[in-house]
Amino acid sequence: MPSGKPIRFTSAPVRPGTIDKLLNDWFGYQAEIKDGGLVVPANDPALRTGPPDVLELRGTIDLRETSPEEAGRQLAAAVPDEFSLHTKEADAHLPREVRIAGGVGLLSELTLLLTKIAIAEPQELAGILSNELIPFLITRFSVTHVTPVVCNSGQQQSYFSFAKIAALTERFGADEAQRRVQNQQALAGFEMSAGFELLYGTEALTRMMPMAYTLPVQRWGCIWHFCGQHGLVFPETAVRSVFGTFPQPITPRSTRASMFAQPPVLQGDDIWRLLRQSVIGINSLMRYLNDPRTFADDNGNVDWMAQLRAYGAVYMLLADLASTNYTMQSYDKATAAFGFLDKLANTKAHMGCPNSDETKIFNSLLSLAQGKELKGLFQQHIATIHPTLGQELIKTTGRVYAGLHRSLARQAEIGDKNEPSRLERLRALRNLTHGPFLRGGRFDKLFLGSEGVVPAEIGTVPWLLMLGLLTDPETFLRAKP
Repeated sequence: MPSGKPIRFTSAPVRPGTIDKLLNDWFGYQAEIKDGGLVVPANDPALRTGPPDVLELRGTIDLRETSPEEAGRQLAAAVPDEFSLHTKEADAHLPREVRIAGGVGLLSELTLLLTKIAIAEPQELAGILSNELIPFLITRFSVTHVTPVVCNSGQQQSYFSFAKIAALTERFGADEAQRRVQNQQALAGFEMSAGFELLYGTEALTRMMPMAYTLPVQRWGCIWHFCGQHGLVFPETAVRSVFGTFPQPITPRSTRASMFAQPPVLQGDDIWRLLRQSVIGINSLMRYLNDPRTFADDNGNVDWMAQLRAYGAVYMLLADLASTNYTMQSYDKATAAFGFLDKLANTKAHMGCPNSDETKIFNSLLSLAQGKELKGLFQQHIATIHPTLGQELIKTTGRVYAGLHRSLARQAEIGDKNEPSRLERLRALRNLTHGPFLRGGRFDKLFLGSEGVVPAEIGTVPWLLMLGLLTDPETFLRAKP
């Protein structure tokens, strides 16, 4: 990113007291109107400091040493005050008594408690936590600790909104931009979600079905991550919905057996360390994306549409990661995993490797060289701080990438030393998303004379790649395939 140069926020004509005031109120930038545009000097203190964190990891509560009453009070106090308005505004529509259909045992009890937590009035929240949720999780899930994670949603919304206002102003002018914001809900959209997806991203990073390292309980603007001394392994039937249990799944593109993930084995403090690294990583990525210098050219002109696309890419990556990690169906897991790889390759092609072919980038994400790079990132950024967690991630990366290539090498016409052919085979399996009528006879090569299945390891690769992206966003995105 450019350094030591002024940043031009817009070249469109700007009236004093409009966008320059937003910049100051929201971010502390002291913008100057020059030649009709808006410029922030290179020595501006707020620009030099950079954006703040989006997520905050609060102190862990040991439930073995803290009474349920005190733990409930502390958890309720962690919820940002601004979100009390959500229950107040919805008060007329909220039921006085929560009723959940029974008959499905533990799931019915858990659904009832989570619903109560979600809609409880602020003054009732601590009591429900102390008297109902905490004893339930201790008794039924053997949890021993809980760590709140809080979202600075208002600040993140400011970055989203300003980027879109600036892009609208550049394209349509200030007056038309204002009209579109007021009359056409131009600030709405998938990339404008107040940072909640980032908060929920900590859930996607702390599970890998059938393994869940934490049990996340949500309240507006806050997630309480409950955990025990070991991760929880749920049987396949426990993570299926009622509708998913009755039918036999259709799996035209899958492994011969269930595509179980291959998560690292974490115990005790390493579970908290994974949560900590997830929060640190999301903050690192969002500081990189929220900083206008990331999207400025050599002259300091900011490409606001590039920033908006980057926000959208991150949210869709998190959505695909969550889809991969929450399903036990092989076809769904493979589809979500390939979708994640597509979006990550697209993001790298536009943000880090602009002159590289996107197909080549896709293949590189599944290469043995990528596995080696991930191990290097985990060693540098995690193992030096948390040795046991870092080494377990390194071992998992080696196991997953080696297993992926061994599985492909067993298939017809794929030699052990012919990595490009193995990667092309994976690309063809990915292309089945479009159907079996593939160009160049690729479908024939997949299924004539070989089993033509997606290696089970593909379901674990997105989780590892997302952690790699979060450890060092700029290095990861710019690594050449």
